[in-house]
Amino acid sequence: EIPEELTENEILEIVAQFKMGAEYAKEAGFDGLELHGANGYLIDQFLKDATNIRKDKFGGNIENRCRFPLMILDAFIEIFGSNRVGIKITPVGRFNDMFDSQPFELYKYFLKEINDRKIAFVELTRAPDFRPVPNLYGIKSEEQIEDLYETFRSFYNGVLIGNCNFTIEEAEESIAKGKFDMISFGRLFIANPDLVPRYKNDWPLNAPNHTTFYTSGPEGYIDYPHY
Repeated sequence: EIPEELTENEILEIVAQFKMGAEYAKEAGFDGLELHGANGYLIDQFLKDATNIRKDKFGGNIENRCRFPLMILDAFIEIFGSNRVGIKITPVGRFNDMFDSQPFELYKYFLKEINDRKIAFVELTRAPDFRPVPNLYGIKSEEQIEDLYETFRSFYNGVLIGNCNFTIEEAEESIAKGKFDMISFGRLFIANPDLVPRYKNDWPLNAPNHTTFYTSGPEGYIDYPHY
C-alpha cells in the first residue's frame, strides 16, 4: 500500500478528530493529554523534512512543517487549557526511519512556539535509540546533536522531562544537576509493574523482552512478575 499525500481539507479533518479525541478524554475524566510528536508517527512525519515533502502551507520551510502539530496543540489547549497539555518530541530520533537535515533550526523554532503556549511540559527523547536502528542517512543521531538538553533548554523554560534509557542513578543525577525537571520511564515500567518499590528498596529489575513489544496477547504485557 502506497501512502497518499493528505489534502488540506483532510488535514483540517484530522485536526478536528484530534480535538474530538481531547473532548472525549476530558469527558472520560483524563487529567490532561500528551501529544505524541515523536518516533515517526503522524506529528513527527510533518515535522521532519525527510518525510514532509509537501509543496503547500503544510510543507517546505520550517514554519509550514510545524503548522499541523501546532494546530493540534492549540486544539488540545482549547479543551484542557495549556497547563494540562504536554508533548513528546525526538529531535534526532531514527525510529521508523525518521530524519531531519536541520534539527537544530527546526526544534529551535518549534520549542519557541511551544514555549509561547505555556504548556505543562515537553518530554525530550534523546539519542541514541534504545535499540540499534538502521541508518538510512549516513549520520548518527549524536553526530547531529550530542546533548539535547544543552542544545534546547534555552528555548523552552517550562517543565522538561528527559526520556530514553535512563537508569535511576542517571535520572537522580540529571535532576540534581538541574538538567531536567523529571525523568520518564517506559520500557522498564513494562517489564516491572512494581518499578517504584523496586527502586525504593534497591531490588533487582526484570529485563524487558523486546520480542514481545507491539504484539497482542498477555505475553510481555501482563505476565512480568512482581518482586
